[in-house]
Amino acid sequence: MSLGLALYLLGSVRRNRAAAPLALEEARPEGTLVWFHGADEDAAAAVAELWPAMRRGAPHLSALMTGEGTPHPLPADVPAAAKAFLDHWQPSLVVLAGGALPAALVTEAHRRDLPIFLIDTGATMHVTGGAWYPGLLRSLMQRLSRVLARDEDRAAQFRRMGVPPDRILVTGRVEPSPAALSCTEAERAALAHGLHTRLVWLAAAVPPEEEGSILTAHAAALRLSHRALLILVPQDPARGPEIAARAEAHGLSCALRSCDDYPDDEDQVYIADTEGELGLWYRLAQISFLGGSLIGEGPARNPLEPAALGSAIVHGPRTGEHADILARLDAARAARRVNSAPALCDVIGELRAPDRVALMAHNAWVVASSGADVTDRVAQMLRAALPPVST
Repeated sequence: MSLGLALYLLGSVRRNRAAAPLALEEARPEGTLVWFHGADEDAAAAVAELWPAMRRGAPHLSALMTGEGTPHPLPADVPAAAKAFLDHWQPSLVVLAGGALPAALVTEAHRRDLPIFLIDTGATMHVTGGAWYPGLLRSLMQRLSRVLARDEDRAAQFRRMGVPPDRILVTGRVEPSPAALSCTEAERAALAHGLHTRLVWLAAAVPPEEEGSILTAHAAALRLSHRALLILVPQDPARGPEIAARAEAHGLSCALRSCDDYPDDEDQVYIADTEGELGLWYRLAQISFLGGSLIGEGPARNPLEPAALGSAIVHGPRTGEHADILARLDAARAARRVNSAPALCDVIGELRAPDRVALMAHNAWVVASSGADVTDRVAQMLRAALPPVST
C-alpha cells in the first residue's frame, strides 16, 4: 500500500468518526451478485445499459446498483464501513463507472481478490470526495483488475496514471443507445408513396427564433431542387398557424398536420405541429436538421434519434449538451455542420445527390448502433470474470 493511500485511509477514520453507519437492512438477493457503481449521471446510464445485456442467458445473476439515481448510497469512505458493506452484499464482481473512485471500497475489494472493472466514461479520475495525497490515485488505479477505455487517448492517460498496460483494453464507449422512435407503419407507407420522388428534409424541434432561418434556407434550396419538401416540426406545436403565415410571407405554400392535411405536389412546407410523431418524420426525411443548433441553445433532441432511423444529419454551431455525440457524428462523416441559413441551403443542395445522402445516413446508423455493440462485448467480458456456477 502506498504511503498516500495509507494516510488517506487513516485520515478518513478521523474525518468520518461522527458519520452515522450505513443501514444495511435490505436482504442480499440469492445467486451470484454483481455490484455496479455509477459515480455520476453518465456513469449510471452506462451501467444501467450493461446489466440487461449481462443478465441475458444468466438468470442466476443479481445486481446491486449504487450511485447517481439509485436508492442505494455508498457507505462512508472508511475501512470499517467498506468491510461491512462488502460483508453484507458479498459481490463476486465490482463494476465501477465514472471518474470517482471510493478508496476504502476499492482497497477492501482488492484485498478480497474481487475482480474490479472500471468503465471509462471520459470523466477525470479522482478519489471520492476530492481528497489528494501523494500517490493515492496511482495506488488505487493499480488495484483495478481491468480498465475498459473508450479510445486510445484515454488508454494512454490510464497508463500514465499507473495502470499496467496489460490491464487496459480499448473497447469503445459504453452508452445508452436511444430506442428507435416508433410510428404507424401504414401511415409511413402512405406518406412515403406520395413523396418517393421528392427530396425531403426535416427541421426537428425548431425554436421560434430559428423559424425564419429555416424558411429562408428552404426558399433558397427550392431554386436548386424545385420539388424539395421541408417538414418543419416546431418546438411549440401551438405555433403551427403562425409558422404557416411566415411561410406564406416567404412565398412558400404549406400544409398543416394539425388540420389533417397531407402534403401534395404543390406544397413546399409541411408543418408537423403535433406531438409524438418524430419517429414518422425521421423515417420520411433523407436529411434531418437539428433545431436549436443554429441560433438556439443547442439541439433539443438527441442526435442519435435520426441517426438510428437512417437520416443524414445537419446541425448548427450550438451543440449544447450533445457536443460529444455531434463531434463523433462529424468525425464519422455522418453529419454536416453549418453556421448560417445560406450554408444550410448549400448543404441541402449538395445532399440532393442520392449517393451522398445515403453514405451519410449509413455512417450515422453505424455511430448510433456502435454503443449497443460495445455494450454486448463488455457484458460478455464481465460474465467471463465471474466465478463458475456450481452445479
